[in-house]
Amino acid sequence: MGWLLAAALLTAGEAMVPTGATLGPRGYATILSAPVPGYAKAVKPIAPGPQGEAAWYAENQKISVAEARKRQDEQNALRPRFEKLLHTLRAKEAGNFTDARVVHQPDWAFVLFFKRKPDATLAKYIRHPHFKAGLAPYTQVELDALIKPWADRFTKANIVGGYGSDATYGTAEFNMSVTEEEYREIAAKEGWGPVPPPIKLGFAPKLEAPAVDPRVAPLLRHFASERRATVFQLEALGTGRIVLRDGCLRLATRDGKEPLAMFHKETGIGLDNGGYIALIDRRTGKPAGRVGEEFAWGAPNNSGESMPEVIALHAQCGPGPVINVGNPESRAAFEGRYSRR
Repeated sequence: MGWLLAAALLTAGEAMVPTGATLGPRGYATILSAPVPGYAKAVKPIAPGPQGEAAWYAENQKISVAEARKRQDEQNALRPRFEKLLHTLRAKEAGNFTDARVVHQPDWAFVLFFKRKPDATLAKYIRHPHFKAGLAPYTQVELDALIKPWADRFTKANIVGGYGSDATYGTAEFNMSVTEEEYREIAAKEGWGPVPPPIKLGFAPKLEAPAVDPRVAPLLRHFASERRATVFQLEALGTGRIVLRDGCLRLATRDGKEPLAMFHKETGIGLDNGGYIALIDRRTGKPAGRVGEEFAWGAPNNSGESMPEVIALHAQCGPGPVINVGNPESRAAFEGRYSRR
Protein backbone atom coordinates (compact mmCIF):
# COMPACT_ATOMS: atom_id res chain seq x y z
CA MET A 1 0.00 0.00 0.00
CA GLY A 2 1.07 3.59 -0.53
CA TRP A 3 2.80 5.52 2.28
CA LEU A 4 -0.29 7.67 2.93
CA LEU A 5 -2.42 4.60 3.55
CA ALA A 6 0.32 2.96 5.57
CA ALA A 7 0.62 6.08 7.73
CA ALA A 8 -3.14 6.17 8.17
CA LEU A 9 -3.33 2.61 9.44
CA LEU A 10 -1.40 3.25 12.62
CA THR A 11 -1.74 0.69 15.35
CA ALA A 12 -3.00 1.08 18.88
CA GLY A 13 -2.11 -2.19 20.55
CA GLU A 14 -3.27 -4.67 17.90
CA ALA A 15 -6.04 -2.46 16.49
CA MET A 16 -5.34 -0.22 13.53
CA VAL A 17 -6.71 3.30 13.32
CA PRO A 18 -8.37 3.93 9.95
CA THR A 19 -8.20 7.37 8.40
CA GLY A 20 -10.47 9.85 10.18
CA ALA A 21 -11.30 7.52 13.08
CA THR A 22 -10.62 7.86 16.78
CA LEU A 23 -10.54 4.97 19.23
CA GLY A 24 -12.18 4.94 22.63
CA PRO A 25 -10.78 3.39 25.82
CA ARG A 26 -12.05 -0.06 24.84
CA GLY A 27 -10.71 0.20 21.29
CA TYR A 28 -13.98 0.89 19.51
CA ALA A 29 -13.96 3.46 16.70
CA THR A 30 -15.82 6.73 16.34
CA ILE A 31 -16.28 8.48 12.96
CA LEU A 32 -18.65 11.42 12.75
CA SER A 33 -17.73 12.81 9.32
CA ALA A 34 -15.76 11.86 6.25
CA PRO A 35 -14.93 13.59 2.96
CA VAL A 36 -16.77 12.47 -0.15
CA PRO A 37 -14.45 10.01 -1.95
CA GLY A 38 -13.39 10.35 -5.54
CA TYR A 39 -15.14 7.12 -6.50
CA ALA A 40 -18.47 8.64 -5.42
CA LYS A 41 -17.88 11.88 -7.32
CA ALA A 42 -16.88 9.98 -10.48
CA VAL A 43 -20.24 8.22 -10.96
CA LYS A 44 -21.65 9.01 -14.40
CA PRO A 45 -25.31 9.97 -14.82
CA ILE A 46 -27.71 7.43 -16.26
CA ALA A 47 -28.58 8.33 -19.82
CA PRO A 48 -32.18 9.49 -20.30
CA GLY A 49 -34.50 6.73 -21.41
CA PRO A 50 -36.65 6.76 -24.56
CA GLN A 51 -39.33 9.43 -24.66
CA GLY A 52 -42.85 8.30 -25.37
CA GLU A 53 -44.56 4.92 -25.53
CA ALA A 54 -43.63 4.21 -29.15
CA ALA A 55 -39.95 4.99 -28.52
CA TRP A 56 -39.94 2.75 -25.45
CA TYR A 57 -41.59 -0.07 -27.42
CA ALA A 58 -39.07 0.35 -30.23
CA GLU A 59 -36.08 0.18 -27.90
CA ASN A 60 -37.46 -2.75 -25.95
CA GLN A 61 -38.18 -4.81 -29.06
CA LYS A 62 -35.17 -3.62 -31.08
CA ILE A 63 -37.34 -2.26 -33.91
CA SER A 64 -37.72 1.15 -35.51
CA VAL A 65 -40.04 3.76 -34.01
CA ALA A 66 -42.05 3.68 -37.24
CA GLU A 67 -42.53 -0.09 -36.88
CA ALA A 68 -43.46 0.36 -33.23
CA ARG A 69 -46.17 2.89 -34.13
CA LYS A 70 -47.48 0.58 -36.85
CA ARG A 71 -47.76 -2.30 -34.37
CA GLN A 72 -49.46 -0.12 -31.78
CA ASP A 73 -52.06 0.98 -34.33
CA GLU A 74 -52.70 -2.65 -35.30
CA GLN A 75 -53.05 -3.73 -31.68
CA ASN A 76 -55.45 -0.91 -30.86
CA ALA A 77 -57.56 -1.71 -33.92
CA LEU A 78 -57.84 -5.41 -33.05
CA ARG A 79 -58.25 -5.06 -29.28
CA PRO A 80 -62.09 -4.95 -29.34
CA ARG A 81 -62.14 -8.26 -31.26
CA PHE A 82 -59.60 -9.71 -28.83
CA GLU A 83 -61.63 -8.73 -25.76
CA LYS A 84 -64.84 -10.07 -27.29
CA LEU A 85 -63.07 -13.34 -28.11
CA LEU A 86 -61.82 -13.66 -24.52
CA HIS A 87 -65.40 -13.38 -23.25
CA THR A 88 -66.57 -16.03 -25.74
CA LEU A 89 -63.79 -18.49 -24.95
CA ARG A 90 -64.27 -18.22 -21.20
CA ALA A 91 -67.93 -19.10 -21.66
CA LYS A 92 -67.71 -21.76 -24.37
CA GLU A 93 -64.28 -23.31 -23.72
CA ALA A 94 -64.30 -23.44 -19.95
CA GLY A 95 -61.84 -26.10 -18.80
CA ASN A 96 -59.95 -25.87 -22.09
CA PHE A 97 -59.12 -22.18 -22.55
CA THR A 98 -56.72 -20.94 -19.87
CA ASP A 99 -55.47 -17.43 -20.62
CA ALA A 100 -53.95 -15.15 -23.24
CA ARG A 101 -50.91 -12.98 -23.72
CA VAL A 102 -49.43 -10.60 -26.29
CA VAL A 103 -46.10 -11.59 -27.84
CA HIS A 104 -43.88 -9.26 -29.83
CA GLN A 105 -41.26 -11.40 -31.59
CA PRO A 106 -40.70 -12.06 -34.42
CA ASP A 107 -43.93 -10.19 -35.07
CA TRP A 108 -46.64 -9.30 -32.60
CA ALA A 109 -49.68 -11.50 -31.93
CA PHE A 110 -52.45 -12.25 -29.46
CA VAL A 111 -51.75 -15.81 -28.29
CA LEU A 112 -54.63 -17.73 -26.74
CA PHE A 113 -53.79 -20.87 -24.76
CA PHE A 114 -55.76 -24.11 -24.62
CA LYS A 115 -55.19 -27.44 -22.88
CA ARG A 116 -56.54 -29.48 -25.81
CA LYS A 117 -56.25 -29.08 -29.60
CA PRO A 118 -55.23 -25.40 -29.50
CA ASP A 119 -55.10 -24.73 -33.25
CA ALA A 120 -58.36 -26.49 -34.06
CA THR A 121 -60.13 -24.87 -31.13
CA LEU A 122 -59.08 -21.33 -32.02
CA ALA A 123 -60.00 -21.90 -35.67
CA LYS A 124 -63.63 -22.41 -34.62
CA TYR A 125 -63.78 -18.79 -33.46
CA ILE A 126 -61.33 -16.74 -35.52
CA ARG A 127 -58.81 -16.97 -38.35
CA HIS A 128 -56.43 -14.05 -38.39
CA PRO A 129 -52.61 -13.80 -38.68
CA HIS A 130 -52.39 -11.81 -35.44
CA PHE A 131 -54.42 -14.37 -33.44
CA LYS A 132 -52.48 -17.53 -32.63
CA ALA A 133 -53.05 -20.60 -30.47
CA GLY A 134 -50.78 -22.02 -27.81
CA LEU A 135 -50.77 -25.23 -25.75
CA ALA A 136 -51.19 -24.75 -21.99
CA PRO A 137 -50.30 -27.65 -19.65
CA TYR A 138 -52.40 -26.34 -16.73
CA THR A 139 -55.33 -24.14 -15.93
CA GLN A 140 -54.67 -21.43 -13.34
CA VAL A 141 -56.59 -23.45 -10.74
CA GLU A 142 -54.48 -26.54 -11.43
CA LEU A 143 -51.28 -24.55 -11.34
CA ASP A 144 -52.23 -22.87 -8.05
CA ALA A 145 -52.98 -26.27 -6.47
CA LEU A 146 -49.62 -27.61 -7.61
CA ILE A 147 -47.55 -24.74 -6.22
CA LYS A 148 -49.44 -24.11 -2.96
CA PRO A 149 -47.67 -26.71 -0.78
CA TRP A 150 -44.30 -25.43 -1.98
CA ALA A 151 -45.27 -21.81 -1.40
CA ASP A 152 -46.38 -22.73 2.12
CA ARG A 153 -43.14 -24.51 3.04
CA PHE A 154 -40.94 -21.79 1.52
CA THR A 155 -42.87 -19.13 3.41
CA LYS A 156 -42.67 -21.06 6.68
CA ALA A 157 -38.90 -21.42 6.23
CA ASN A 158 -38.64 -17.67 5.45
CA ILE A 159 -36.67 -18.24 2.27
CA VAL A 160 -38.93 -16.72 -0.39
CA GLY A 161 -39.43 -13.05 -1.16
CA GLY A 162 -42.35 -13.57 -3.50
CA TYR A 163 -43.66 -15.64 -6.37
CA GLY A 164 -45.98 -15.49 -9.33
CA SER A 165 -47.61 -17.99 -11.66
CA ASP A 166 -48.46 -17.88 -15.35
CA ALA A 167 -51.10 -20.21 -16.72
CA THR A 168 -50.15 -19.35 -20.31
CA TYR A 169 -46.68 -20.82 -19.91
CA GLY A 170 -47.72 -23.20 -17.14
CA THR A 171 -44.97 -22.09 -14.78
CA ALA A 172 -44.52 -20.49 -11.38
CA GLU A 173 -41.43 -18.44 -10.52
CA PHE A 174 -40.22 -18.10 -6.94
CA ASN A 175 -37.78 -15.36 -5.95
CA MET A 176 -35.70 -17.02 -3.26
CA SER A 177 -33.87 -15.05 -0.59
CA VAL A 178 -31.16 -17.71 -0.27
CA THR A 179 -28.43 -18.94 -2.59
CA GLU A 180 -28.80 -22.25 -4.38
CA GLU A 181 -26.28 -23.80 -1.98
CA GLU A 182 -28.19 -22.53 1.05
CA TYR A 183 -31.43 -23.82 -0.43
CA ARG A 184 -30.04 -27.29 -0.96
CA GLU A 185 -28.88 -27.41 2.65
CA ILE A 186 -32.33 -26.36 3.90
CA ALA A 187 -34.11 -28.76 1.54
CA ALA A 188 -31.96 -31.67 2.71
CA LYS A 189 -32.55 -30.80 6.36
CA GLU A 190 -36.32 -30.50 5.86
CA GLY A 191 -36.54 -33.61 3.68
CA TRP A 192 -37.92 -31.81 0.65
CA GLY A 193 -37.72 -33.62 -2.63
CA PRO A 194 -37.18 -31.97 -6.02
CA VAL A 195 -39.67 -29.28 -6.98
CA PRO A 196 -42.11 -30.13 -9.79
CA PRO A 197 -40.98 -29.05 -13.28
CA PRO A 198 -43.44 -26.11 -13.52
CA ILE A 199 -41.79 -24.45 -10.51
CA LYS A 200 -38.75 -22.33 -11.30
CA LEU A 201 -36.55 -21.11 -8.46
CA GLY A 202 -34.56 -17.89 -8.80
CA PHE A 203 -31.78 -17.91 -6.23
CA ALA A 204 -29.95 -15.06 -4.57
CA PRO A 205 -26.41 -14.56 -5.94
CA LYS A 206 -23.36 -15.45 -3.90
CA LEU A 207 -21.73 -12.44 -2.27
CA GLU A 208 -18.11 -11.58 -3.05
CA ALA A 209 -17.21 -9.79 0.18
CA PRO A 210 -17.70 -10.67 3.87
CA ALA A 211 -20.22 -8.82 6.00
CA VAL A 212 -17.37 -7.49 8.15
CA ASP A 213 -13.79 -7.09 6.96
CA PRO A 214 -11.52 -8.72 9.59
CA ARG A 215 -9.40 -5.55 9.60
CA VAL A 216 -12.24 -3.47 11.03
CA ALA A 217 -14.00 -6.13 13.11
CA PRO A 218 -12.10 -5.21 16.33
CA LEU A 219 -13.27 -1.59 15.96
CA LEU A 220 -16.99 -2.47 15.98
CA ARG A 221 -19.28 -3.57 18.75
CA HIS A 222 -21.62 -5.05 16.18
CA PHE A 223 -22.61 -4.86 12.52
CA ALA A 224 -26.29 -5.63 11.96
CA SER A 225 -27.34 -6.96 8.55
CA GLU A 226 -30.25 -9.11 7.47
CA ARG A 227 -29.79 -12.85 7.24
CA ARG A 228 -31.68 -13.22 3.97
CA ALA A 229 -30.99 -11.62 0.61
CA THR A 230 -33.01 -8.63 -0.57
CA VAL A 231 -35.67 -9.70 -3.06
CA PHE A 232 -37.95 -6.70 -3.45
CA GLN A 233 -36.85 -3.18 -2.60
CA LEU A 234 -39.30 -0.37 -1.95
CA GLU A 235 -38.21 2.79 -3.73
CA ALA A 236 -39.02 5.69 -1.43
CA LEU A 237 -35.85 7.71 -0.92
CA GLY A 238 -34.15 7.63 2.46
CA THR A 239 -31.19 9.90 3.17
CA GLY A 240 -28.97 10.71 6.12
CA ARG A 241 -25.47 10.71 7.55
CA ILE A 242 -24.36 7.29 8.74
CA VAL A 243 -21.84 7.61 11.55
CA LEU A 244 -19.91 5.31 13.85
CA ARG A 245 -20.02 6.13 17.54
CA ASP A 246 -18.03 4.01 19.98
CA GLY A 247 -18.25 0.97 17.72
CA CYS A 248 -21.97 1.29 16.83
CA LEU A 249 -23.29 2.48 13.47
CA ARG A 250 -25.98 5.12 13.80
CA LEU A 251 -27.99 7.54 11.70
CA ALA A 252 -27.16 11.13 12.66
CA THR A 253 -30.30 13.17 13.32
CA ARG A 254 -30.93 16.81 14.14
CA ASP A 255 -32.48 15.92 17.46
CA GLY A 256 -29.32 14.05 18.47
CA LYS A 257 -31.15 10.77 19.19
CA GLU A 258 -29.10 8.88 16.59
CA PRO A 259 -31.07 5.67 16.02
CA LEU A 260 -29.01 2.56 15.46
CA ALA A 261 -28.47 1.51 11.84
CA MET A 262 -28.91 -1.94 10.33
CA PHE A 263 -28.47 -3.00 6.72
CA HIS A 264 -29.59 -5.39 4.01
CA LYS A 265 -27.53 -8.53 3.56
CA GLU A 266 -25.80 -7.15 0.45
CA THR A 267 -24.07 -4.38 2.43
CA GLY A 268 -20.95 -5.01 4.47
CA ILE A 269 -18.28 -2.89 6.11
CA GLY A 270 -14.56 -2.65 5.44
CA LEU A 271 -11.91 -0.23 4.19
CA ASP A 272 -11.69 1.71 0.95
CA ASN A 273 -8.40 2.40 -0.82
CA GLY A 274 -7.98 5.65 1.10
CA GLY A 275 -7.92 3.83 4.42
CA TYR A 276 -11.40 5.05 5.48
CA ILE A 277 -13.96 2.73 7.00
CA ALA A 278 -16.53 2.30 4.25
CA LEU A 279 -19.75 0.49 3.53
CA ILE A 280 -19.06 -2.23 0.98
CA ASP A 281 -21.32 -3.59 -1.74
CA ARG A 282 -20.86 -7.27 -0.99
CA ARG A 283 -22.03 -8.23 -4.48
CA THR A 284 -19.02 -6.56 -6.07
CA GLY A 285 -16.61 -5.99 -3.18
CA LYS A 286 -16.48 -2.28 -4.06
CA PRO A 287 -17.00 0.56 -1.55
CA ALA A 288 -20.40 2.25 -1.62
CA GLY A 289 -19.35 5.25 0.48
CA ARG A 290 -17.46 6.20 3.62
CA VAL A 291 -18.88 6.01 7.11
CA GLY A 292 -19.43 9.65 8.10
CA GLU A 293 -20.84 10.61 4.71
CA GLU A 294 -24.38 11.47 3.66
CA PHE A 295 -25.99 8.35 2.16
CA ALA A 296 -29.10 7.55 0.13
CA TRP A 297 -31.08 4.29 0.12
CA GLY A 298 -34.35 2.69 -0.90
CA ALA A 299 -36.95 2.74 1.87
CA PRO A 300 -38.82 1.87 4.01
CA ASN A 301 -37.25 -1.37 5.27
CA ASN A 302 -38.19 -3.70 8.08
CA SER A 303 -36.50 -3.25 11.46
CA GLY A 304 -39.04 -4.78 13.82
CA GLU A 305 -38.11 -5.37 17.44
CA SER A 306 -38.69 -9.13 17.08
CA MET A 307 -36.14 -9.55 14.29
CA PRO A 308 -33.13 -11.60 15.47
CA GLU A 309 -30.84 -9.05 13.82
CA VAL A 310 -32.39 -6.22 15.87
CA ILE A 311 -32.23 -8.23 19.10
CA ALA A 312 -28.53 -8.94 18.52
CA LEU A 313 -27.87 -5.27 17.73
CA HIS A 314 -29.55 -4.11 20.94
CA ALA A 315 -27.55 -6.66 22.93
CA GLN A 316 -24.29 -5.07 21.80
CA CYS A 317 -25.21 -1.41 21.29
CA GLY A 318 -27.99 -0.85 23.78
CA PRO A 319 -31.71 -0.06 23.50
CA GLY A 320 -33.34 2.50 21.27
CA PRO A 321 -34.92 2.84 17.83
CA VAL A 322 -33.38 1.07 14.83
CA ILE A 323 -33.46 2.30 11.24
CA ASN A 324 -32.91 -0.21 8.44
CA VAL A 325 -30.98 1.76 5.82
CA GLY A 326 -31.01 -1.10 3.32
CA ASN A 327 -28.19 -1.02 0.79
CA PRO A 328 -27.07 2.61 1.02
CA GLU A 329 -24.63 4.39 -1.26
CA SER A 330 -22.88 7.72 -1.00
CA ARG A 331 -25.46 10.44 -1.63
CA ALA A 332 -22.96 12.10 -3.97
CA ALA A 333 -22.91 8.93 -6.10
CA PHE A 334 -26.69 8.65 -6.02
CA GLU A 335 -27.17 12.26 -7.11
CA GLY A 336 -24.50 11.92 -9.78
CA ARG A 337 -26.17 8.82 -11.19
CA TYR A 338 -29.60 10.42 -11.46
CA SER A 339 -28.53 13.89 -12.55
CA ARG A 340 -29.26 15.05 -16.09
CA ARG A 341 -25.98 16.80 -16.78
